[in-house]
Amino acid sequence: MKTLISTQSKFISYIIQCTLALLLSTSAQAQNIGINTLTADASSILDITHTTRGLLIPRIPLTSANDITTIVMPALSLLIFNTATAGIIPNNVKPGYYYFNGTKWVGIGTGVAWDLMGNLGTTAGTNFIGTIDAQDLVFKTNSLENMRILNSNGNVGIGTNSPLVNLDVLSSGNTNINVTSDGNFSILSATSYSTIGSPYFIGLLAQGTKLTPTYPTTGKILTYFAGRDAIDGRLGSAYGGGQIRIVTDENFTSVDKGTFMDFSTTQRGTNLPVERVTITSNGNVGIGTAFPANLLSNIPASSTYANVSSENTGQQAGKSLSWYNDISGFSAAFINTGILNGSNGVQIRTAGNSASQKILALGTGVSSIPNANTEIMTVLGNGNVGIGTTTPATKLHLLDGQITQ
Repeated sequence: MKTLISTQSKFISYIIQCTLALLLSTSAQAQNIGINTLTADASSILDITHTTRGLLIPRIPLTSANDITTIVMPALSLLIFNTATAGIIPNNVKPGYYYFNGTKWVGIGTGVAWDLMGNLGTTAGTNFIGTIDAQDLVFKTNSLENMRILNSNGNVGIGTNSPLVNLDVLSSGNTNINVTSDGNFSILSATSYSTIGSPYFIGLLAQGTKLTPTYPTTGKILTYFAGRDAIDGRLGSAYGGGQIRIVTDENFTSVDKGTFMDFSTTQRGTNLPVERVTITSNGNVGIGTAFPANLLSNIPASSTYANVSSENTGQQAGKSLSWYNDISGFSAAFINTGILNGSNGVQIRTAGNSASQKILALGTGVSSIPNANTEIMTVLGNGNVGIGTTTPATKLHLLDGQITQ
């Protein structure tokens, strides 16, 4: 009996001591509670004060950000400390504090922010600026979008939110891109040279805008194709048809292929360029032909007039100028004047080099060079001269065998 009373007394004493300790360390003031303080802050429902100890939040191993089974029916704003690394992006979780927003767990300060003054200890590929969900990356200034990187294909748009190519620049004015360089400037394909022609479009200061293009004025430079076609003003809604092209002689298989240049003009009232002058990869210049066979070839629409050529191989060295034509027939050569400098004043030759090929033929008519279909004198390559015959058999061959004075 005495033992029972003694036990009850000890229990009552313990309760009294706990109550006194609670009263001494905790104060309840107008619906707020203070722990280890007699002056709980009026703005807080619970004021915990200590100088050497902290508050220990429940430690829970979440399985993902949308985990609602580890804690059944979590309340809005419920706070925990997650201890697990789990889940799949974008619902993965890492150790740290999380609160429940009514739908999923949201980490509090789980990532390291990018500092305005820069960050230390970064690793390329691990640390990045961007998104980890299927959303575009948008850059704004003054709350207005200025650049966007598409999630679907990585296209970058400046001035447009729907870029159609790798880099799409759209401006409300007539200048989209301005490139300034103190050194060499190049635009190259992914392999530094093109294996096919025309992979680029480069437009420099076209007049008007993209919505209302106009023809360029004097001084504007336009390049349509690069690669095989390095400079090429092409037809388009923003510019006209005259063009200068520098293009390769063939598709690139290496970086040392030859090039050629052509010049084209456009008739008034049309927009179709017509090639006029061509310089081939071996230096031949063609006027009226895209395939000059000699250093200078002139092939007009009519075959009445001779081509003009200057050569050192296969012709007599040291000549000033020679006219010749690969076309056979009476109109193979036609000269109006013959005032030249050099040891050989005027030479008129056919394309061949055999003795039977005619060097000079004079015919009736106003000109001393034949302009009719009757030849009166012929000089062959072997030196034979024929008068009245086109096939002289001797040094001087007269058709009727008579010479009169």
